[in-house]
Amino acid sequence: MVVAGCSKKAEEARQEPAGTQTQPAAVRGEVVLYTSADEPLARQILGAFTEKTGIRVQPLFDTEADKTTGLARRIRAEAGSPRADVFWANEPFQAILLAKDDLLEPYLPETARNIPVAYRDAKDRWIGFGLRGRVLAYDPKGLRADQLPKTWAELAQPGYAQKVVFANPLFGTTRGHVAALLALWGEPAFTAWVERMAAGGVAARLAGGNAQVAKAVAMGQAAMGATDTDDVISQQESGVKIEMLYLDMGGGGTLLLPNTVAVLKNGPHGEFARELAAFLCSEQVEEMLAKSEAKNVPVRPGLREKLKIAMPANTPVDYVRVAEAMPKAVEIVQQRWK
Repeated sequence: MVVAGCSKKAEEARQEPAGTQTQPAAVRGEVVLYTSADEPLARQILGAFTEKTGIRVQPLFDTEADKTTGLARRIRAEAGSPRADVFWANEPFQAILLAKDDLLEPYLPETARNIPVAYRDAKDRWIGFGLRGRVLAYDPKGLRADQLPKTWAELAQPGYAQKVVFANPLFGTTRGHVAALLALWGEPAFTAWVERMAAGGVAARLAGGNAQVAKAVAMGQAAMGATDTDDVISQQESGVKIEMLYLDMGGGGTLLLPNTVAVLKNGPHGEFARELAAFLCSEQVEEMLAKSEAKNVPVRPGLREKLKIAMPANTPVDYVRVAEAMPKAVEIVQQRWK
């Protein structure tokens, strides 16, 4: 974006949709996007789309507090006459639930055909790309890696549970995290873990979002915190000393979360919606995400090889099972973390 405070051109640039600075000579139309992707990076990607296609994007971003959940609630409220055309989420679970409610249009663009089936809906209602991971962030000034747990289950031990910070588990990727634990472990083991965490006082330390968790660790306000890779990397890029560990959730890996894109059923700009969806799940965008500050890991093996990016160990949990486990996981956590 052009820096404010100088000229009429600068003011006009700030008002351009999707953060674009150079529009094509002919504007073909517009498309409305709801997205929980980080705004600066999303605007860069949407600007590239507009420059390439001549289609303006009108984005509506989430808030840090309710993340993807709030946008999904809005999509449901607008069912039958949606204001948006495309949903770009930074996790898969809300897209899965929206598909279950028959609010998404099946669409598999040519750009997505080399995406592994593990990151695509069986009925082509959503497509995954660009992975982030759930990690334990820690302050290396006060802790060494060998002093920390190796698994998410071990985090409930008293010495750890009394120090760790979580984001509010009713929203965002933390909601998916606790649901994945329930799906993997079963209700008795998960409930016992939640209760041990509660005994460690975790409820009094809940943060508003994953970015706040990483910031608390980076500023020395917390010894460790459960958050996402991109939030830790953002703090590292600012020069702060903070590290992260990929704890084993079960099956040898942590939870890796793709971005997802979906076309909303009966959206007002169907043709342009499909063009935007095809662009967002393209190899070009995955490469942009991988090279960005967020350092998302491509779902395409060939692109990981090209960019020399290692794939973190992934727990073998099915995303649909996790989405189905969300209501029960939230109920169990809400009853005990208060």
